[in-house]
Amino acid sequence: MQQVEGMTDGVNENEETHPLPVRPTEQIPSPPLVPEKKRHMKSLLWMLSGIVLLLAICLGAYYYYLEFVKPPQYAKQIVQLYEDLEATGRLLESHDVQDSFDYPTAIDIMNKREELLLKTQNRLSDIKFVKNIFPQSLSPRTHKIQEVLQNFSSMIDFAIVVNADAKHKSAFLEDAYELLVALGRYGPRVQRVMEAVLDPRQPRAVGTILSEWETRTLKAKEIGGGLFAEAPPQLNGIDSSQLKTSWEEAFAGLDDIVAYLHAQDPSATLSSSSTVPQPQTEQEKQQYPGVEKVNQFVILLDSTLNNNSVQDLLSYRFSDDVSRQNLEDRASVVEKQMAELKGSLPQEDQDQKLQTLEPPAR
Repeated sequence: MQQVEGMTDGVNENEETHPLPVRPTEQIPSPPLVPEKKRHMKSLLWMLSGIVLLLAICLGAYYYYLEFVKPPQYAKQIVQLYEDLEATGRLLESHDVQDSFDYPTAIDIMNKREELLLKTQNRLSDIKFVKNIFPQSLSPRTHKIQEVLQNFSSMIDFAIVVNADAKHKSAFLEDAYELLVALGRYGPRVQRVMEAVLDPRQPRAVGTILSEWETRTLKAKEIGGGLFAEAPPQLNGIDSSQLKTSWEEAFAGLDDIVAYLHAQDPSATLSSSSTVPQPQTEQEKQQYPGVEKVNQFVILLDSTLNNNSVQDLLSYRFSDDVSRQNLEDRASVVEKQMAELKGSLPQEDQDQKLQTLEPPAR
């Protein structure tokens, strides 16, 4: 044993020691990414799918609400307003006028029509549609009702314009009637009824006639001055400029009436074939030519009133051609659309008696 150990020691001492060669470090492959990242990707996909599904559900619910829930509600409101307007409008016809010259009553009716139209227009503007993001091809019901509402509103706008035109003409003719009263053609209206006038063919004292016409001429100048301060409206059967020119000639002629009567014996009697005292001789006619101008104006203005009765004005017969035609065309379209709209309502809504607007107080 000792010998072996000695030999070993000898070898170790005599031989040089060399380090063991170092092997290059081998890279250990990393584990696959499956567990963590795939889990995140799956969660993200599920989340996006849920959002898309939720959006689809919301969009579908919105479409159903827009196209199937709201249209019947809109239709019922619009049809009710239309029927309200028709029913109340029938209460504002021309049945209450006393005669063809009852312009005060006509104006009162037109004021109430205007009030009714404006009230209906305001109620239409209160109908608020849900915002529609769908094209007409995908949302035909809502778009159709919007079209009906637009036509209905447009019809009311035309009616307001035509009614205002008729009211303006009626106001002119009301004052024109008062001018004819001042000139002795008609009697004043008392309690909406025309009073009778004295027959000018019955002889009367010149002094009485003179006193009467001194008052009449002053009143006529006052009324006519205001009436013709601006161009008259376009009326049926008369050119407005012709009517104004005739008044300007008559205005100057009023003084000739008084001058003619002053030249007569106040105790003498006088009769005339017209309401305006007429000179009797050719010399008097040449001396007082303005009297005939007044007489011509009275005839022309009287014809104007007869060609523009309150019945014609209330029916808008002589309104501006374009405005009236627009109103008639739009009213025809709206009437047809309303019938279709009412037919689309549930039966219980069609059978329901719709409460009308309270008519304006008379």
